[in-house]
Amino acid sequence: MKTSSSWWLTSLAVIALLVFMGAGCSFGRSADDSDASPDALSETTDSGLPEAEIVSEPSEQVPGKPAAPEKTKPTSSAGIAELSQTQHVLLTTENAETASLHLQRPGADADTRDTVAEDALFVPQTVVSEDGSTLSYIALRKTRQDVGLVDLDSLEAALVEDAIYTGDDSAVAWNPASTRFVASRTHGLTPSRSLLLFHFDGTGEQLLTPRSEGDADVEPAFSPDGAAIAYRRVDADLAGLEESTAIKEGELHVYDLASGKDTLLLEHVHAFEWIDAETLLVWRTPDPRTANEPLQTVSLLGGEPVSFVTTASAFAVTPDRKRVAYATGVVREGFDVSLYDLNKEEVLTTASSFSDGETLPKRPTHLSFSEDGERLSLLFTTGATTGSAPRPGDVAVIDFGKEFVRTLVEDAFSPRISPDGELVAYETLEKSEQAIKDGLPAGYATVWTVSVSGEEEAVRMTTEEDRTSHQEGWVVR
Repeated sequence: MKTSSSWWLTSLAVIALLVFMGAGCSFGRSADDSDASPDALSETTDSGLPEAEIVSEPSEQVPGKPAAPEKTKPTSSAGIAELSQTQHVLLTTENAETASLHLQRPGADADTRDTVAEDALFVPQTVVSEDGSTLSYIALRKTRQDVGLVDLDSLEAALVEDAIYTGDDSAVAWNPASTRFVASRTHGLTPSRSLLLFHFDGTGEQLLTPRSEGDADVEPAFSPDGAAIAYRRVDADLAGLEESTAIKEGELHVYDLASGKDTLLLEHVHAFEWIDAETLLVWRTPDPRTANEPLQTVSLLGGEPVSFVTTASAFAVTPDRKRVAYATGVVREGFDVSLYDLNKEEVLTTASSFSDGETLPKRPTHLSFSEDGERLSLLFTTGATTGSAPRPGDVAVIDFGKEFVRTLVEDAFSPRISPDGELVAYETLEKSEQAIKDGLPAGYATVWTVSVSGEEEAVRMTTEEDRTSHQEGWVVR
C-alpha cells in the first residue's frame, strides 16, 4: 500500500508538471506566427517591406495546414501502379481573352477534367509543394502578376496578389516542410528583382535579398534540409528572356536562413541543383578559352568545384538526388547520354552501350526522370536549341534498367515523362479546329500523351474548342 500510494503521488506530480509546461508552450503555430528566434531581424528596407526574420525549418505541424502523408519513392510494382491511378496531366488552354489551368487524367475525356484556375491571360510556371498538397502557379493579368495557390485535395484556390514578376525563371520554390515558399519580384517598374519569403498561404511576406540595381535574383531553390536557399543573380535586363549563353551567365548565391548571411558561391553558373544539404551540382557557362560547359559539384564547406564531365549539353537529376543523367557530344560525331552516380562518383551506364556503341544521331534536350529514376524522357533535336520559337524534334525515352532507347513520336516538343514512367506528355504544332476557324497563325499547340511501350497510338488531351494548349507537367493527387 505504501508503494502504491507513493506511485500515485508521483504520478500526480508528473501530471502537474506537464500541465504547467503545456500552459507556457505552444505545440503549433498559425500562418501569422513567426518561427524566428527572439533576436530575429525586423527592420524595414527602402522597399517598405520587412527584412527576413531568422528562420529555421519547422518540425511541428502548422495549424490551418492539414498534415500530408509521408511521400515515399515507388520501389515496387505496387507503388508504380498506385502512381498510375493518381497521376494527372497539368495543362493550360487558351481562348481569345483568357487562359485556364486544368488537371486531366490520361485517356480521360476532356469534359471530365478539373479546372483549377481561369480568368487569367497566362498561367505558367506550375510547382507542386514538397508534400504534394498545394499547386502554385503564376497568373499574369492585365494590371498585375499573382501567385495562385490550389489545394489539391479540395481544389480550392487563392491568389497572392502582386506577389511576383512573370518570366521564364519566375516559378516559386517550396521548402521541404511545405510551410513556406520563396518568390522573385521586381521593384516597381524596374527590372531589378529580389527574393521574398511567404508562409504557405501567401501571408507573412518577408524580403530576403535587398534591391541591387541592375541585378535580378532568380531561380531560388531550398536546400534538402530547408536551412538555406540557393539562387542565381543575373543581369536584370536579361532575366526572364529566352535561353541563351549570354542570358544564363550568372552568379550562384546561397542565403542562410538562420543567420541571414548571403554568400557568393560561384560565378559563371548556367544552372544548378541541390544534391544534399552541403553540396550543389552546377552547370557552368562556356569557358571562353575552351567552350566547355562542365558539370561540377561544389561544397558549402569550402574547396574548389570538382568536375566530373568536361562539357554537357543538358542534364537532369533523379528525384532521390543520387544520380544525374547528362548529354554529351557534337553534331557531326553524335551524342550520348550517361547515368552518373553522385555518391560513388562513377558512370553507371551510357545509352550507346545499349546499342553496340552507336551514338545518338541528334542532340538530347528536355531531360526528365520518372519518379523511380529508372526512365528518362528527352527530345532529340537538330541544330541549336535557342531562340523564341520552340524547336520540334523526336520524343524518346531511355530505360536505364532494361537498357533501351526508344523513339516514340516525331516532330513534337516539350516532352515530360509521367511519375510512373509509363507515359510521356508532349506538344505538337497541330492547330485545333477553333484555331483554324479563327485564322490563327502557326505556333499554336496541342497536348498529347503516348505510351512508353510504343505499341499504342498517342492520345489527344485537348478538344477542338481549345484554341491552343500546353502541358505543364504531371501532378499526383
